[in-house]
Amino acid sequence: MAIFELFSKRQKKLRGEVADVYQYTNIPNAFRVQVVHIVRDTIGEDSVYETEASNIYRLVHQTLCKEYGVFSLKQYADSNFGAIFDYFLAEKDH
Repeated sequence: MAIFELFSKRQKKLRGEVADVYQYTNIPNAFRVQVVHIVRDTIGEDSVYETEASNIYRLVHQTLCKEYGVFSLKQYADSNFGAIFDYFLAEKDH
């Protein structure tokens, strides 16, 4: 079934009368935890052994550190996974 964009809706959008239904300033903690679970289930568990998952988490951690201009996302992190997601969970909303 097609979704029609009526003339009246297009005009409201052009005039800026349509409110954005999404907000981008507050990410609820429950959602953040769900993201951590989804990523862990998708990539896998981080390991002290050289695994594909640990390589991915190391690459993500290194990339984020370069982008943010820091040496580590978290001081005294026990793993790359821990550093990434502790940072994600603790990051303030904008």
